[in-house]
Amino acid sequence: MGFSTFPKYKYEPEPSSKSIHPTFLNYINYLIIGTDDEQLSARRQNILIMFRGLFQLVCLHILLRFTPYSILRLHSRDAILFSLTHFLTYTLYGFIFYFALGMVLNIVFGLVGFIWNIHIRSVYPGYPFLPTGLHDFWSRRWNIYVKSILHRIAFIALPKLTGFNKKSNVRFIFTGFFAFFVSGLLHEFMYTVSMDRWSGGKNMLFFLINGMFLAIELVFQGLLRRKQLVPPFVGWIYTIAALYSTAHLFCDPWIEADCFATLKTYLG
Repeated sequence: MGFSTFPKYKYEPEPSSKSIHPTFLNYINYLIIGTDDEQLSARRQNILIMFRGLFQLVCLHILLRFTPYSILRLHSRDAILFSLTHFLTYTLYGFIFYFALGMVLNIVFGLVGFIWNIHIRSVYPGYPFLPTGLHDFWSRRWNIYVKSILHRIAFIALPKLTGFNKKSNVRFIFTGFFAFFVSGLLHEFMYTVSMDRWSGGKNMLFFLINGMFLAIELVFQGLLRRKQLVPPFVGWIYTIAALYSTAHLFCDPWIEADCFATLKTYLG
């Protein structure tokens, strides 16, 4: 599993020759879709990252402005699981997280990258709502910075500490699951510190279940010797289903702390 570094490249005072003439489509591709394009110079790339952050701020403002407080406070215990209303509500929460996190990190990191003239990767290197599998979502589309940290802990530091360096599918799956465990600890810590309350272990459970789902996907990929387990559309369906079925574990603690409603008060 590949991983990104931050910053992506070492300091580059002058762009390479292929970064001199980016096309308009390069800009649109980088601004909207989020895929990396090495034809862009560092400063142009970071300007687009900051513009994407501002675009996400506008989208978040519109989303919050037209969403009633009652929806932003809709707890899973007050809705019918797997109903259309429940699905659309938690899809809405997913977009709120996407826009809010992207807004902050893209503006901050884009500004830092612009000042220092270094290439920075957007927090979402690919559009997160079009995954073709759980591995595609967690490894290539969602929060590349946290993923990079977890990769170093689980796939580099842990094998060195334990001496379990032999490459195998078992080790790969175990270290991947350990990365989800560490992610659960990290999110529990961040939630407890920021909200001054405990999530009840829901954040941890969310990541452990998704780690288990991903492990199952990787096992089947290994048994069938296929990188893409099913056709992309089918992969998208089961990935969204897996994320939706566990979304309440991640979202409910933030709903209980009235975070979405508070966001609407200040940004809506």
